Amino acid sequence: MSKSYPRISNIFLALPCIVLEAMGSPASIGPTNLANVVSIDGSVHEGGGQLLRVALVFSSILNKPVHINNIRLHRKSPGLQAEHIASVELARNMCKADVRHMVKDSRQLFFAPRTNLTHDEYDADTKGHGSVTLLMQVGLPLAMFSSGITQFSLKGSTNTFNAPSLDFYTNAWDPLTFKFFGTNMEIRDIRRGFFPKGRGHVYLEVYPVQYLRPIDLTEFEEIVTTWGRAVCTPDIKIDTVDIMGDIVEEYLLTHHREAYEKIDILREQLRPYEAHGNGSAIYLFAETTSRAILSAGLTVQKYRGFNETAVQVAQEFSNLLKTKVCVDDYMQDQLIVLMALAKGKSRIKTGNITLHTKTAIHVAETMSRAKFNIVDNKDGTHIIECDGIGFENKLIDRPYV
Repeated sequence: MSKSYPRISNIFLALPCIVLEAMGSPASIGPTNLANVVSIDGSVHEGGGQLLRVALVFSSILNKPVHINNIRLHRKSPGLQAEHIASVELARNMCKADVRHMVKDSRQLFFAPRTNLTHDEYDADTKGHGSVTLLMQVGLPLAMFSSGITQFSLKGSTNTFNAPSLDFYTNAWDPLTFKFFGTNMEIRDIRRGFFPKGRGHVYLEVYPVQYLRPIDLTEFEEIVTTWGRAVCTPDIKIDTVDIMGDIVEEYLLTHHREAYEKIDILREQLRPYEAHGNGSAIYLFAETTSRAILSAGLTVQKYRGFNETAVQVAQEFSNLLKTKVCVDDYMQDQLIVLMALAKGKSRIKTGNITLHTKTAIHVAETMSRAKFNIVDNKDGTHIIECDGIGFENKLIDRPYV
């Protein structure tokens, strides 16, 4: 005789509703609106954590539920890892989102904002060698469209291999976005954390904007100044940064005299309380009369000595300046979110379109009304154009200064 368990079946059928009710889930994620959830394949283009971060930003700002599957599908360690979970938690805390499948190795994530973005003091920790700047990629845009001044205390690696360095953000991204988009923030370097030990600490204070201005940066014009920083932790000999600085200057003297004549390289050995870990790095920057800021830089890895690292950075920097692009490969994808949200048409001149940029554009067009177009120039450069959605921050009634 077959057995039936009607009561148990009914209980299980009712569980999803019971759980949603207990969580206080808003109508935006109720049955009526689940059809409005944006679904994204996390394996497309770059197929890594960047797709997740960009999706979190658009979901939180535009108040759109999103479901991402195949997260980091083809990576050595597929699915969500500690540093990705830290980004999800940060976004969740800022908009009180309903989040599901936020566990290590999960290859899917459901994220539905419950509230508008709230200004507050937020802490986030990668709990290892995960990059602080990748947390910033989520936190900064959200804070721009929050209800007031937002503070962040972020912990992790500031100098690693597969993420922009903190130096890139303080020397290039922050001043460029301030000049063109109208952003306003303070980035304070409390302690450097070198991969693989991490444990760096960065404090940020971000002022909200009413809207973002569009960027038009397609003319290189003339170099105004070039500068750099060669830095090492206390247990690395100071000679290391001196040698790296000398190598860069000698290379530029031969291959790009204009950059050489204007360069000023800071050579610095950090004090024990200023850094954690064991490492060194070199970063180079240039600003032009059109207000473009270009950069090249690397953290020294074990398999590549500091001599080879310095030569590679100098080569990249020299070649970058010779192409006369206005946005380097590091900056390229970092501007896509802001261009999509800006009020008006943005245009930037770049080199080859990176996978990260293609990924960011894919997510931006999937989750918003922004439209991108890429113009191929005869000299091998490209113009990325975007008709931004003109998103306005209704949570503030005056500009913050």
